[in-house]
Amino acid sequence: MFSAKNSEFIRMLAFFSKFSTKVYLSPEASRNVTSEWAEYLNESPSNGNRTDSYEMYNDVSSSMDSFNNSLKEGSISKDPAQPARMYRESGEYSKAIDAYLSFDWKGLNPNYLENEWVNAVHIAMNHLQHRLVEVVQEVSSRLISLKRYKQAAMISIEAEQYQEGIDIYIQISAWDEALTVAKTKATSLLPYVEKHHKQYLMASKKPEELIQGGNTVAAIDAFAKRGEWIIVSL
Repeated sequence: MFSAKNSEFIRMLAFFSKFSTKVYLSPEASRNVTSEWAEYLNESPSNGNRTDSYEMYNDVSSSMDSFNNSLKEGSISKDPAQPARMYRESGEYSKAIDAYLSFDWKGLNPNYLENEWVNAVHIAMNHLQHRLVEVVQEVSSRLISLKRYKQAAMISIEAEQYQEGIDIYIQISAWDEALTVAKTKATSLLPYVEKHHKQYLMASKKPEELIQGGNTVAAIDAFAKRGEWIIVSL
C-alpha cells in the first residue's frame, strides 16, 4: 500500500520540480520513490489525476537522472540551504527556519553560512516572532564560533536584543559600537557600558583615555597604581 509519508515526499519533489530544481537522491532512494510512485499512479481514482501525476513523475524522474549523471561526473554544486529556500517560497516558514539551521555546515564558506543563517533570522523577524529569540541566539552563537563577532552583535541589535548585542561588543572591546548602541537605542544600558569601559581602561593601563572621558578620579587612581603622577586640572 502506498504510504502517506512517501506521498508527502513525492509532493515535495513535484513542488521542487516547478522551480526547475534538481532533486538530489541516491540511486537507492530513487528506486524506492519510483516504486512508490508507480503504486500511487495505480491507486489514482481518475484518469485526469493520473495524467497530472505522470507529468509530475516525469519531471522528478528527470531530476533524478540529472543527479545520477552529476554524481558520476563529480559536478554536484553544494547548496545545503536550498530546501530551506523552497520552504520559504512556499510560505512554510517554520520548516524553512528549521532547514536553514539543521544542515551540516562544518567546513562550508563562512560568507555562505552567514547569508543563509541571516535569512532564518529575517523569516522569524517578519513571520514568526515567537521564534525570534531562539533563532537569533542560535545564529549569533554560530557566528561567534566563526569569529564573526560584529555580525553576531548586529543581528542581535537588529532583533532589538540590545543587551546581547552590547555584550558581544564588550567582549571584543568594540567600545565605540557599544556606546553608540547604548546612547541611541538602549539608554538604560548606558551606565552598564560606561562601567565596563572604565574597568577596561583601568585594567589595560590607559588612564589618559579615562581623563578624556571625564573619569578624572579613576584616571588618578590608575596613574598611582602604575607609579606615575601627573598634575590634573580639576
